[in-house]
Amino acid sequence: MTLLKTIPIVKAENRLISLIERTFEKGFNVKTLNYQQELPQNVKRWFQSKTYEKQLNDILTEIIRHSLKYANGQLQELTAATITAAKEEPHILTKEAVRISTELADEVAQSIVVMLDKDQIYYRNPVQLSRQIKQYWGGERYRALRFTRTFSADVATHSELYTYAQRGIQVEFYAEIDDRTSPQCRALHGTVFDADSREAAMYRCPLHHNCRSGLRPVPITREVNPARLFKNRDFRRQMDQNGNFLDGLVDEKKLRKTFKNIDTFNQKYRIDKFILDQDLEARIAREKGLMETLSVEPGPRKSLANLIKKHEDEIRHKSYENCFAFGPDGKILFKKSGSKDTIIITPEEGKKLKGAVFTHNHPGSSSFSPADIRTSCGLGLKEIRIASSKFSYTMRLKDGSNFNDTLWNDKVEPAMNHYYREVKDEFMRKINSGDLSIPDAELLHWHEVWSRVVKDIPELEYRRT
Repeated sequence: MTLLKTIPIVKAENRLISLIERTFEKGFNVKTLNYQQELPQNVKRWFQSKTYEKQLNDILTEIIRHSLKYANGQLQELTAATITAAKEEPHILTKEAVRISTELADEVAQSIVVMLDKDQIYYRNPVQLSRQIKQYWGGERYRALRFTRTFSADVATHSELYTYAQRGIQVEFYAEIDDRTSPQCRALHGTVFDADSREAAMYRCPLHHNCRSGLRPVPITREVNPARLFKNRDFRRQMDQNGNFLDGLVDEKKLRKTFKNIDTFNQKYRIDKFILDQDLEARIAREKGLMETLSVEPGPRKSLANLIKKHEDEIRHKSYENCFAFGPDGKILFKKSGSKDTIIITPEEGKKLKGAVFTHNHPGSSSFSPADIRTSCGLGLKEIRIASSKFSYTMRLKDGSNFNDTLWNDKVEPAMNHYYREVKDEFMRKINSGDLSIPDAELLHWHEVWSRVVKDIPELEYRRT
């Protein structure tokens, strides 16, 4: 990890540790002689308090802001892409953090009860008892350190991965290779994932407590060894710090144990991807002051095509994304503004959009991202469109039916993955020979991919005008 990322997050980790310790301090202030009952209740109550939640909320916001800023800096180096860091309004993740912290409180509260029983000190002076418990907690401080480092690393890495996934790029798992490297990180080192893939979500760092590994975006101009792609990786073959395969194979029994350890760690300590995504979307949306979802009655009756064109002309030159969704009768079902390259649609909003014609602008004039088409299938849209300053794009099913998940899973995604690699390889050769600039490659890449995808899927229609 670079200093840009590490220093702010370490400061936030220290604040989180301090918050946990202050919360325990408050819990240790007993008022009765019924210590066995009062102490655990105090500890749990303070960890569930509004004050604790608000302070934890601020710390998590700081971690995510710095992580998005770091990811943004990495992308600017690669493609000059931008994304606005979120500042406000987390809610789902805070609740999850409080739940995890309460579990930590349960552990320590139980330890306090055991100590009380063992030492038979129920009737000591409360001040003396409080001092002794603080000393005891000092010996248990590793619990807070372990929790905060693991938790903040999980939030930070997911924030970066979320940013990279919005750009449809690949990421590389990067580990510090030395005598302290864990078997888990050593096995994953050098592996390349699609940022929005299930595998990237499963095997993003941290893979264990005090994990030092990270993810870094792969430049479109860099040719990736196919053997390093997750789907092709022979994990018996490990890599050195430079990404070269080493001689010799790892014992398969040890390798199975390594991946079992990752699964166990994920089950115990990993925050669910859905919870993280929902929280990030809430933060980003709040920071941008997005327009509220509106149901607007149409004015004088116009044809759907003319109505769509009118609203597309309003947004095609905007510097940030805007969208409209239309029903078959021309009614505007939904409209919203977003950031430079993202519009967040909540599950509640998505329920309104089945069978809708959905249009939005792309400030960079590129074609549909994988997230655009995957969302179209997930929501059951009838048609998806882009209006931009250079081009307009449309995609729909020729028979007029709605997009669906089966279409995405069985046909679109496999074809897209195949042609993504093919187009990337061709563009890289043209860039290296001087026949294509990097900005033009960024602009044309997804248009070329979708142009090839629809040739394999005759029921799909794709046009650029």
